[in-house]
Amino acid sequence: EQSAPRQVATTGQGDAPGFSETFGRLLAQIPTPKASLHMNEDFQYGIGKWKDAAGDAHWGSPDWSWVSGAIQPGRLRIWSDTAKLHDYRFEFKGRIERGSMAWAFRATDGGNYYASKLALDGTGRNGKAEIIRFAVVGGKERRRVSLPVPVALEKDVFYHVSVKVKGDHFVTLLDGQVIDTWQDSRLRAGGVGF
Repeated sequence: EQSAPRQVATTGQGDAPGFSETFGRLLAQIPTPKASLHMNEDFQYGIGKWKDAAGDAHWGSPDWSWVSGAIQPGRLRIWSDTAKLHDYRFEFKGRIERGSMAWAFRATDGGNYYASKLALDGTGRNGKAEIIRFAVVGGKERRRVSLPVPVALEKDVFYHVSVKVKGDHFVTLLDGQVIDTWQDSRLRAGGVGF
């Protein structure tokens, strides 16, 4: 939080002795806001900035496609503009078409990333919905956890997913409601991916 600088009382005309020092100390007490960077990707220019584990960025890749104004991802690709980020909020709209939708964060390559996915077993509101999360470190999957999702999910309905990544703490929200929170300290930086 920022606070307004306090007024400094001075005596006499003009700058009193020590005014600059006092004012400088007061300014130093005001917290400097952290810089904020906002990035947006709408795939309007293809997937050139989305690299797969081998660094390939060809739009014609058979595993990713553009259908009805939306991207349909296949194997993991990482948005190269986010590759060196540490703490961030990652948001997207997505839908479950064939059982699940997945995303990655703190991803450096195909062998090091955190992943989450929303899975729906069955159809309609009677289907079993869960969030599955795990880490891939050194090419090996670690700590897979499946938890029930506290809201009803349906296939082919768009949901707003928000993932907050800060330090070793991760929070996933679905349409503004927290559905998962967890901690892991193995991966300290890396980008977002699908």
